[in-house]
Amino acid sequence: MTGKSAIALARDVDRGLAILRTEHDNFRKEFERTQVSQLRERLAVMEESLARFEKLLDELKHVLVLEDRVNKLEKHHEEAGKRSWQFVFIAVGAGCAVVGGVAVQLITYLLKK
Repeated sequence: MTGKSAIALARDVDRGLAILRTEHDNFRKEFERTQVSQLRERLAVMEESLARFEKLLDELKHVLVLEDRVNKLEKHHEEAGKRSWQFVFIAVGAGCAVVGGVAVQLITYLLKK
């Protein structure tokens, strides 16, 4: 190998190395863009999932509120049932008191005659 061919070979190697470095840099940039793009896609999917979970949480809170209302209505119904029996007992007692009072007055009236 002669000096000129060695110099030419060195230049070719330098050019090839510069081309490889440029291609490497371009590849790295493309790889980073691809990664960022994939990360953006993943982020979009995660945001959709988060939105679904937040909606589900709101629905669960609404269900809990409805369940609480149902429990309160059931308690109110039970108490109303107990009170209606109390009303029946009071009405029967009042009726008995009226009948008893009328009977006493009738007996006293008949005894006075």
